[in-house]
Amino acid sequence: DLVAILERAVEVEGHGDNVAPALLGGFVVVVPDGDRVLTQRVPTVPVRTVVCVPDYAYLTSQARAALPASYSKADAIFNIGRAMLVSEALREGDDDLLARAMDDRIHEPYRLGSVPGATAAKSGALEAGAICVALSGAGPGIVAFAREGFDRIGRAMNAAFAAHGLRSRYWILDASETGTRIDR
Repeated sequence: DLVAILERAVEVEGHGDNVAPALLGGFVVVVPDGDRVLTQRVPTVPVRTVVCVPDYAYLTSQARAALPASYSKADAIFNIGRAMLVSEALREGDDDLLARAMDDRIHEPYRLGSVPGATAAKSGALEAGAICVALSGAGPGIVAFAREGFDRIGRAMNAAFAAHGLRSRYWILDASETGTRIDR
């Protein structure tokens, strides 16, 4: 049963936001719910991403250590509202809303500067035509959402990392709506 597999995968991997989309496909909201996970698949208008990863060792433990011990109520409210808007923007295919909603006060301000060239890569991707750009997970990768100009965006991020002495690779990715197929 897929729910049991998902719960076991979350237990093993530790990050429901990584395993739920891989198993279920598409855009999936997932949160812990006691010793289970609560998921909701959100239908979306397809959008491509360009993911650029520099050759830079940035451990999850380092990324976690960069975060403050607590956040202001204003920053928590800001991010909760933005998360809801991102979901709606992806569902509706509203690129203007997506661009405005993909702002963050919880993790990116504390982590982005720890990766040489990441701030420049984010700016370069936007200048090259990306709808919005963010640190991918804890980093060091950068993810750019776009409808066109994918190679231009990837090359801009590569150039930004190279200007900071880092080699990088990029991939142009489509979301999978089907997820994992389990045969017996």
